[in-house]
Amino acid sequence: MEMSEGVRGQIDRALTPAAHLALAPYPESRPVPARDITQSLTVEVGLYGLLALLGLAMRIWDLGALPLSRPEAEVAHQAWLTYRGLGGSPIGHSPLLFNILQMLYWVFGSSDTAVRLVPALAGSGLVILPALLRSELGRWGALFAAAYAALSPSLVFFSRQASGESLALLGTLALLAAAWRYANSRRPGELYLAAGALAVALLSGPAIYLSLSIWAIWLAGLVLIRRLRGERAIGAERPDQVGMQGIGFDVQLGKAHSHALILLAGMLVLLSTGALAVPAGLQAALELIPLSLSAEVGPGPLELLLTYEPAAFLLGLIGLGMSLARRPPQAGSLLMSLWFVAGTALYSLALGGASATPHLLLPLILLSALPVEWVLSRLGSEEFWLREGLFVLLSTLAWVFLLFQGARYSLFEELGSLVLGAVALGFLLSLFALFGVWKGWARAARAFLLFLLIALGGLTVRASWMLNQTWDPSLGELLRPVATSPDVRQLLTDLEMASNLRTGQRHALEIAVGVDDPRLRWYMREFENVGFGQASASPATISELGQEPGSAGYLGQRYRLEYAWGPLDGGWADWARLYLYRQAPVRPQGRDVMLWLLKSSAGQ
Repeated sequence: MEMSEGVRGQIDRALTPAAHLALAPYPESRPVPARDITQSLTVEVGLYGLLALLGLAMRIWDLGALPLSRPEAEVAHQAWLTYRGLGGSPIGHSPLLFNILQMLYWVFGSSDTAVRLVPALAGSGLVILPALLRSELGRWGALFAAAYAALSPSLVFFSRQASGESLALLGTLALLAAAWRYANSRRPGELYLAAGALAVALLSGPAIYLSLSIWAIWLAGLVLIRRLRGERAIGAERPDQVGMQGIGFDVQLGKAHSHALILLAGMLVLLSTGALAVPAGLQAALELIPLSLSAEVGPGPLELLLTYEPAAFLLGLIGLGMSLARRPPQAGSLLMSLWFVAGTALYSLALGGASATPHLLLPLILLSALPVEWVLSRLGSEEFWLREGLFVLLSTLAWVFLLFQGARYSLFEELGSLVLGAVALGFLLSLFALFGVWKGWARAARAFLLFLLIALGGLTVRASWMLNQTWDPSLGELLRPVATSPDVRQLLTDLEMASNLRTGQRHALEIAVGVDDPRLRWYMREFENVGFGQASASPATISELGQEPGSAGYLGQRYRLEYAWGPLDGGWADWARLYLYRQAPVRPQGRDVMLWLLKSSAGQ
């Protein structure tokens, strides 16, 4: 009993930076004194700057290396058609991304890199947002959240995709941070930032509606508890501010709320329609609401989190336990807990899909900051390294040995490797138990959490690099079950060469395309004489594999359009090989197309 109370005391003291988030009236607003700029240039600020640069590098390095996927090509091509005045529609896509792409086409021209540029920049902005929650997460907790956002496999992956997910994540976290700061400061500027962030999130993707629903449940519960306790309404810092039927906002705050609503409405209209240039953007924004309830086919979010985000998943669960054990309960940690638990239940039982993964990852990262703050805030003491440091060193050596045996088992399926791995795991558990009896369970818990941070953090960084910076057709990725083949670009190059030989121009060749695929439409967008869905005889014809032109005299060349992996089922060795080396137990299925050229168009 004495030991458990000691552990609880350690946890309580670690969470004191967020004590004002407990279910108690908000503090009074006080003016913030002006600070000299040199006082703001601290080592901590420099660390955030370095993490922002690291996140930016992870997202923009070789951004256009892979061809666009099918969903990317759809939104890119529709935006290009609208930009060229050839039609195009934002329906079924993020209207915000759709309109931004048109602006990028005007500035940079149309390319794969330009299509992915804004999501990459939005993902980089996500890295610095935890700094706005520093008072709630703690200094080390906020730095950890920023570092994890910079290197997270899932967050980097969606930042390198031409989709609205990265913009939606940026808007969601910015909304949470701005609303949180406004609840404690009552500064109108933060209210306006929350309104702008909400507009960005609503126009970027459907997942924000689930998050807003969960937040609304939390807020309703918080208000109900306050009323049952007889406390003042949220926002009523002083009795003389209560008005408007006791809502609890003074006249100045009431004006700020009105201005924020006007700002929100104006941004929704202007951003969705591209400053009224694309009226269909309003309909596209409204159709995002039912999409939030549509189910996706593919691996569930829990499977993806365990595969790509082991550090955030395990540390987040520990933070969830710390949050629920806190007495008195804190409103902030309860919000993050409800956000993750309710979101996991809804996504896992009904909706699912890869796009849900980063939206469940956000609350996990924030929850992970709680145990990380508890551990890292004590790293500076010499006593910590003399005691906990020994445990961390021995545990890390055992972990490396365990990974080595797992790698041998995945490659050779040797029973001896499996046995030695089990011995290493048993050594880790025994070491924790001995250290707890010797030095106390609180110290053992801190040392074990630091070990988990090092061990699982290394796996997370490796997974991020393999997923986002390397690509091979033999590698299976659960987040990328279908990948566009680089052969698509070779097909484009061959068509341009054939057009130049026959017509003297790169994009004047007459082409009949019997494969109506958005990727072909995107990469062949500059050709002037292209007919999709046609089977007529033309100097150049593209058809599915096995379909030949109706007349003779054609030369054919085969191109791989995409790679697709089926369910990655297998034994323990197969799963270990997939996790450690990303080698799928089955070869990917391919979809091929044929390019047919008349002999004269081939220069013969």
